[in-house]
Amino acid sequence: MMRYPDVSATQIVFSYAGDIWVVPKSGGLAERLSSPRGEEIFPRFSPDGSQIAFSGNYDGNLDIYVVPAIGGLPRRLTYHGAADRLLEWYPDGNSLLFASTRTAKKIASISSSGFPPKAACQRRCRCLTANSVRFHPMARPSPTCRSAWISAPGNVIAAG
Repeated sequence: MMRYPDVSATQIVFSYAGDIWVVPKSGGLAERLSSPRGEEIFPRFSPDGSQIAFSGNYDGNLDIYVVPAIGGLPRRLTYHGAADRLLEWYPDGNSLLFASTRTAKKIASISSSGFPPKAACQRRCRCLTANSVRFHPMARPSPTCRSAWISAPGNVIAAG
């Protein structure tokens, strides 16, 4: 069954049978973007559509990876014993948000180039928990406020 779809300007990405697949938005045959041993889930296009980030379990642990949207070798961004669940790209395309039990189930961010993770919220911001986002599966980071999450219709569902 197709799971966790995301849409760019020209393509749709989704997880099926533990692999990442892409299909043109206009229709056609889906192509498998990944086929390594392990499971890839929660694929998300970068804002410009050139990269796909996902959570992958290759070594017995869920970590964050990025791969070009046209295919290629996945690049690992997180290296931690705790499971890292990809949530979304920041609108600028330079960072990713993920939930992890490494920080008491808080939301964290990591640079798409792989710099060390940090808490997604800065001073004066109460961080969101993974449970806050779980209740709103259509939640996305606000394009105007790094400490707010919005639902598909644009309603703020959590803010710092």
